Amino acid sequence: VYICGDSPLIEPGTLSALIRTLRDKPSADHVELAPLPTGKFIHEGFIVYRRALWDRIVAASQTPETREHVGSALAGLRPGLAIEQIAEDPFYASCEHRISVDTPSDYRFMAEIYRRWYAQHPQESIVSLSWVIDEICRDEQLAATNRDVRQKAV
Repeated sequence: VYICGDSPLIEPGTLSALIRTLRDKPSADHVELAPLPTGKFIHEGFIVYRRALWDRIVAASQTPETREHVGSALAGLRPGLAIEQIAEDPFYASCEHRISVDTPSDYRFMAEIYRRWYAQHPQESIVSLSWVIDEICRDEQLAATNRDVRQKAV
């Protein structure tokens, strides 16, 4: 399981479904979410690989850019891979918003998300991504916190 350190809001159910699929499909090299015809899933920054494929990705990551974004080396390896895709609840594409943490604005957004969540939920709980989507849709000021941040290209 590869999870980017700047992506703290990983939905446990999605991750479990990816892991189950890889376990149940021994011929698969990795499992990913099936792309949507329109829109993009709000959650990103994670993927489930077989260890052998992960080792190939790491070996192919020889430039500073691919070392920083190890998963970017996957593009050159995709031909010939056995890739399984699973469907994801379209709700996770109902809101287009940035939920990774790369800038001070992203940090302020995420700090507010965590402050709100733990004001209402036990400290040992995991922040629900569906709750985050509801908060973004409900509160324009929250959504504006990092709306203008664009992910830099690899």
